[in-house]
Amino acid sequence: MNELKLKNKIAIVTGGTKGIGKAIATKFAYEGASVFIVGRNKQAGEKVVKETQGQISFIQADVSKPDEVKKLVDQTVQQTGRLDILVNNAGVQHEQNIEHTSPEDWDKVMNVNLKSVFLCSKYAIPHMRHQGGGKIINTASIDGYWAEPNLGAYCTSKGGVLSLTKSIALDFARDGVLCNCICPGYIETEMTESYMNAQSDPEHARNQLANRHPVQRMGKPEDIAEAAFWLAIQESNFVTGQSITVDGGLTLGNIDF
Repeated sequence: MNELKLKNKIAIVTGGTKGIGKAIATKFAYEGASVFIVGRNKQAGEKVVKETQGQISFIQADVSKPDEVKKLVDQTVQQTGRLDILVNNAGVQHEQNIEHTSPEDWDKVMNVNLKSVFLCSKYAIPHMRHQGGGKIINTASIDGYWAEPNLGAYCTSKGGVLSLTKSIALDFARDGVLCNCICPGYIETEMTESYMNAQSDPEHARNQLANRHPVQRMGKPEDIAEAAFWLAIQESNFVTGQSITVDGGLTLGNIDF
């Protein structure tokens, strides 16, 4: 029997009720971690708990609100005694250019995609420092590297995640707190599906997105979960402040295959 790489580890995964977050939480639980997923949708969270037969626990919270974040982190540590891994994965997208983006929509994207990373890390780091270290893994995006049409708020928020990852890594490396981020390409999630279904020809849009990747397919949530798993285990203990691009070669260039 293979050794469980995350045995006795305690992990929090935000945005863990679906897509990439759910895949990461499931992988961590399979490898022996006690996993707490965080989200606003109680029904979705309870569904994951049921599907995993209680291997994963659900905490209902809005990760853009300081009081709720502090409470969920403190309660997790009080219940388990520690916090080894924080995965900041909660995310939303807004598909309009800056001219047509309302201040309210801008704030929503920043609050969920960037402020939540700040808040969860802020309240997790003291516990990690006290216990001698921990891992913070942020979900950014290839859209943190470049711009895409009508995604100004989203691209800006993900660029912020890249910068915040480096800042956290630099400030807390001596405390044993390692911080990295993952930059996915197009992944088969509800967010991507929503984008494709909004097009005049969803099937054509789906094929176009797949063919933009040199490997000729979109990624699966499990592809990102494997990267997160490596960043969570001790084999990556000399890695901090880095962005790991998992995009099927998409950012290599606009190559016609």
